[in-house]
Amino acid sequence: MISIVVPIYNAEKYLADCLDSLVAQSDHDIEILCVDDGSTDQTIDILNSYSERYPFLRVVNQHNQGPSAARNRGIDEAKGEWIMFVDSDDWIDRNAFSRLQPYFNSPYQLIAFSYIREFRSQSLAKQVLSEETETFDDKDEVYSLFVRLLAPIENGKIHPDKLDSLSTVWGKLYRTDLIKSNHIRFVPTQVTGTAEDLLFNVDYFMLMQSAIYLPLTIYHYRKNSVESFTSLYKPDLFEKMQNLFHLIDQRVSLMKNQELTVALSYRKSLSLIGQGLNITFSGESWCRKHSQVSRILHSPLYAEPLNTLPLSVLPMHWRVFFWLAKCKCSGLVLLLLQIINKIIDR
Repeated sequence: MISIVVPIYNAEKYLADCLDSLVAQSDHDIEILCVDDGSTDQTIDILNSYSERYPFLRVVNQHNQGPSAARNRGIDEAKGEWIMFVDSDDWIDRNAFSRLQPYFNSPYQLIAFSYIREFRSQSLAKQVLSEETETFDDKDEVYSLFVRLLAPIENGKIHPDKLDSLSTVWGKLYRTDLIKSNHIRFVPTQVTGTAEDLLFNVDYFMLMQSAIYLPLTIYHYRKNSVESFTSLYKPDLFEKMQNLFHLIDQRVSLMKNQELTVALSYRKSLSLIGQGLNITFSGESWCRKHSQVSRILHSPLYAEPLNTLPLSVLPMHWRVFFWLAKCKCSGLVLLLLQIINKIIDR
């Protein structure tokens, strides 16, 4: 059985699209666990209408505690051999499980696949690793995938645009027994910000012994569900990012693997992009934004990783950005971030 866990909060706008794609998998042995995290819109009415029609869809209600708690509740309730996470504003292909079925009885402990980014006016496929099936069957190969989780390194090059392509929990099937027997759970977003997926995967990748990647674009990640960039601003993101990397540092240090240590250092440097964009999303003045960027560039979290980041392995446009960051040119770094913001907003 496959347990599909859907954390839900005020998702009335897109929820039907998500659920329709999931119930379409009913030719296979599935259970759909919809964890409503205290929604205040029409979400619960939509969920009840689906649960009445589909006995394999179960609604679990809880007081609002955040997406991590909702996913953890889904893990606790799951009865399947595999767990799949789907966000409530996303969807999967109607034939997704038919294409994945040959691997359900495989010995692999992780099945990863690619996805499609759904923008307002276009759909763009994103290959997480490559266009070929890749297997990871021994310790060294799993470590290589772990390195890729931490930093987007391909053929000796770093690709900042792929920083989070592997770190999401959607786009994967996990072994339920590995999660439950080792009590792998999501850390609250109040602690780590929105990067709870990455930390969950770090915990899982530390323990798994095999994996397979399939170049199947069967998950649809909706990129147009946020109404405004101002709503994206998180004033405490820097503090939460410090917490996140402290927790990952603790775990990676246990592995005693130099490649993982270097990859984590690269990830810290690359996370400057998200940190900086978060500042541009605020309604603060230029001077205030400049001060925040300067504070980040001079912080221990970024100063040392930036100093050791090899610019030669970056695409040319990112070499300029990170050279300016290395030089602590706060104003120019902020200017480039503002330009990136405008490009995103187009």
